[in-house]
Amino acid sequence: MIPLWTYSWGGRDDGPVMALRGPFDPLVRESPAVIDDRRERAMPYAAISYRVKEGYEDELAELFANIGRVSSPVLHDESGNEVGKLLGTAVFIEGPMIVRFIHYSGGTLADVGRHMSNQPAIHAFEEELQPYLAQARDTTSPEAFRQFFAKSTMRCLTQVSVDTLKPEATSEGVELE
Repeated sequence: MIPLWTYSWGGRDDGPVMALRGPFDPLVRESPAVIDDRRERAMPYAAISYRVKEGYEDELAELFANIGRVSSPVLHDESGNEVGKLLGTAVFIEGPMIVRFIHYSGGTLADVGRHMSNQPAIHAFEEELQPYLAQARDTTSPEAFRQFFAKSTMRCLTQVSVDTLKPEATSEGVELE
């Protein structure tokens, strides 16, 4: 995949992590101990995907390079309480598929979607993106955007890093921590 755009707010806040879809999905039927153990080691990453018309990679790269920034990286829950922060994002394209990776800390993926759904720069970007989409989508209202966001969230199969491995994890007999 070709990276189209990346951005990071820097800093790090290691708040609680939970995703709507992925290894902690409430539909996953595993023992609570296994899920809690994974939650403690999870990285706050999510991915959304959407299909675009082929042959417009350069136009899409320019569009993503000029995307407006959100007003603030701070995430809030439904009650308005500060719960986390957007740390960065990266966008990749391969043929007709774009994948946006989202790095956040604290809060839930629903908090990320709610935050993005209320950003004027994101709505302006979505309007400019429409001609390149393989299938039109409604993101004109915050509710419509949240529905698109939830529907396009990719299922997380695994997230692994040195920070998420248990201390006893080894590779070729060498401790990773």
